[in-house]
Amino acid sequence: MTVLEELVHIVQTLGIDEQRQVLGLATKLSKSGNRSDVSVADLDMEDDAAWDAWSERTHARSAKVLEDEKQRLQGLGLIHEDWSARTADLPEDMLASSKTSVET
Repeated sequence: MTVLEELVHIVQTLGIDEQRQVLGLATKLSKSGNRSDVSVADLDMEDDAAWDAWSERTHARSAKVLEDEKQRLQGLGLIHEDWSARTADLPEDMLASSKTSVET
């Protein structure tokens, strides 16, 4: 099984909220600037050393994107250092008692 196939299998087992988080991260990764260093377009499919080097570059880029996202979310006060949410409470405008709605 390829790494991509494994990821697809794992994502399918996640709840909808976790799937959205994975999609959000994938979107952020795809928008993270120049991706020529992680492109597979010119990769020799038969060269194990090239695949290993590509894998290392991809992991390094992913780690950087994750760290940037973690810092952003911490800066907003949404998560702790261990990625756990600071609160499960909904914002005031999302409560049933809110005077706002999607219609206004």
